[in-house]
Amino acid sequence: MLYVRNLMLSTTEAYILEVFSAYGIVERVKKIKDYAFVHFQSREEAHKAIEAVNGKGGKKGIRYL
Repeated sequence: MLYVRNLMLSTTEAYILEVFSAYGIVERVKKIKDYAFVHFQSREEAHKAIEAVNGKGGKKGIRYL
């Protein structure tokens, strides 16, 4: 599971799912205000997402960790 913070309030769970699905199978996304939890099928996929996005700027609505 990843904790993603500093999201724009307008960012949707569907958009977060779309972005993070590029790094593995996302089982669930739960967004609460300006943060979200992204549940991957495996720990390896979550690590892949962290390595890909950590400190890389961001996509529309998502400011990476």
